[in-house]
Amino acid sequence: FRIILPDFNFHHNSTNDSTIYSTNDSTIRLSNTQVAILSLIKEKNDITIVELANKLNKEISTIKKSIKTLKDARVLIRVGNNRLGHWEIVENKKDNN
Repeated sequence: FRIILPDFNFHHNSTNDSTIYSTNDSTIRLSNTQVAILSLIKEKNDITIVELANKLNKEISTIKKSIKTLKDARVLIRVGNNRLGHWEIVENKKDNN
């Protein structure tokens, strides 16, 4: 006889470990994946989606969704084409008042 209980701590980390990011236009809550993507882009602004997926051990579709969210929130922009372009992060304009 065996009882299997769900791991109640699994979602705990996902919802509480987030970062607030503010630009002139909006404020959004970034997931851990999105924060990691921005960190890797800061290190290498011409990184590819495949490289991001490999470094973060995530599916390409997950990286694409996260990037779309960042682009829609105007946190991240792509300059140039997919082959020769690079990423630019919109500076965080959080008020200190």
